[in-house]
Amino acid sequence: MCVKTMIGIPLEDEVYKVEIVCRDINAGDKTFKYKIVRPGTPDLRKKFSKVLIIYSPDLKTANSRGGWFIHSVHDAKVADYFWVKAC
Repeated sequence: MCVKTMIGIPLEDEVYKVEIVCRDINAGDKTFKYKIVRPGTPDLRKKFSKVLIIYSPDLKTANSRGGWFIHSVHDAKVADYFWVKAC
């Protein structure tokens, strides 16, 4: 099973910072896969310049990674919430 954790990135200036944080995490944890994309819906485009998608093998891991990212990463400003859905 594949589960996506999605976290909005409100400002274009923050995208590079998020990318650096994700690269650093991936360097230490090869199971950490991610992608940064343009928001898919008009409502999301009003709120976010990009969306970080973190791929996980199960729902528990997806929720853990999302919670950890928004509460522990202070180098880049991201939304204060995340959402999870199946791949």
